[in-house]
Amino acid sequence: MKKGSKQTIMIVDDTPENINFLFNHLEKNNYKILIAKKGRDAIYRARQKKPDLILLDILMPEMNGFDTCKKLKMIPELSEIPVIFMSGITDKNFILKSFEVGGLDYIAKPINSEELLARIKTHLTIRNQNKIITNLNNNLLHINEQLRYSNIELEKVNATKDRFFSILAHDMKASFSGLLSLTQFLDETLDDLTYEKIKEITSKLYESTTSTYKLLENMLEWARIQKDMIEYKPESFDINQMMQLVIQICSQAANDKNIIIINNLPDGVFVNADFNMIITICRNLLSNAIKFTNIGGKITISSKILNEYIEISISDSGIGISKDIVKKLFQIDKKVQKTGTCGEKGTGLGLILCKELVEKNYGKIYVSSESGTGSTFSFILKKSINKNT
Repeated sequence: MKKGSKQTIMIVDDTPENINFLFNHLEKNNYKILIAKKGRDAIYRARQKKPDLILLDILMPEMNGFDTCKKLKMIPELSEIPVIFMSGITDKNFILKSFEVGGLDYIAKPINSEELLARIKTHLTIRNQNKIITNLNNNLLHINEQLRYSNIELEKVNATKDRFFSILAHDMKASFSGLLSLTQFLDETLDDLTYEKIKEITSKLYESTTSTYKLLENMLEWARIQKDMIEYKPESFDINQMMQLVIQICSQAANDKNIIIINNLPDGVFVNADFNMIITICRNLLSNAIKFTNIGGKITISSKILNEYIEISISDSGIGISKDIVKKLFQIDKKVQKTGTCGEKGTGLGLILCKELVEKNYGKIYVSSESGTGSTFSFILKKSINKNT
C-alpha cells in the first residue's frame, strides 16, 4: 500500500441500518468504503476493486455469508483478503463454522465501534506484514535464482578455463617435445649426417615450429576474444578476393598433398564483416580441410545467397567426422583432437576460434559430415550492397 493512500473495506450486509452505522464509523477513520447487499454482488465487486478487508454479514437472502466466504476463498486473487464475520447469533457452532469457511474473526451484533475498529486495524496490519514477507520471499527467490544462474555460468567459465589450460599444457608439451628431440638428434649426430638427412630434419623442424607458432597464435587470439580485447571493425569487401588470399596462404600445404582446391565463389559479392576475423576463419577452415583430406583429394569452396545473407561453404573429400564428434566440435570443454591424413597435428582450438569470430560478426557456423564421406563447414555473413556499404 502506498503511503497516504486509503485502505478499502467492503461492507456486505442487507440491512440499511447496519450499513449506515458501519459506513459512518469507518469513513470517520479514513477508510474507503465499498458496499454490497448480496453475496453475489460482493464477489463481483471484490473481483473488480480488490478490497483490503471484508466485513461480512451471515444471514443474507439468496447466498448466506458462509457460502459467500467459501466462494471468495476459491478465487486466487481474493483468497488472501481477510474476512470478518458479523452476526447477532452467538451460538458456539455458528462461530466455529465462520472460521471453518475461511473467516479470520467474528464480531457479535450489536457491534461495538471501538472493538470493530481495533480488530480491523489488527487484521489490516497483519495483512500488510504478510504482503511485506511475501515480497521479501519473492525477492529472495529471485536472488537465489540469479545466484544459481551465476553459479552455472561460473562453472562454465571455469570449465572453459580448465579446458584452455589443458590444451595449452598438452599441445605445448607435444610441440616442444618434437622440437627438443629433433634438435637433440642434430646436436648429437650432426657430424655424421648427410646433407640430405640434415635437409630432411630441418624441414621437420620448420614444420614443428610452424605448428607451435599456429598453436600460440590461436591461443592468444582466443584469449583476446574472451577478454573482449579484439575490436570489431566491420567493412565491406569482396568475399572472393579475400578467399583468393586464403588459398594462396594455404597453397603450399595443399600442393604437398596434391590436393586440388576449386574456388566457385563469384566475383562482386560483398560482405559486411571484419576482414581480419573472416580471413582467420577461412584460413582455419581451409587448413583443416587440407589436413583431413587424403593425398590427391579435392576441396571445393562455394556460396549460396540467402536473402540479405551469404552462406560460404568449404567442402572436402576427406575422412569425415562421426556424429558423436560433430556435436563436440565447437565446445571448448569437450576434447576433440584428431591427427590429419598425413600425421598433421591440430591445436584443438581452430574451430572454437572460428565459432567465436563468426559470432563476433553476428553470423552462424555449422558442419555437415559423416565418417568416410568428407565434411562441409559453412558459415553465414551479412551481405553488403556494394563496396561502399
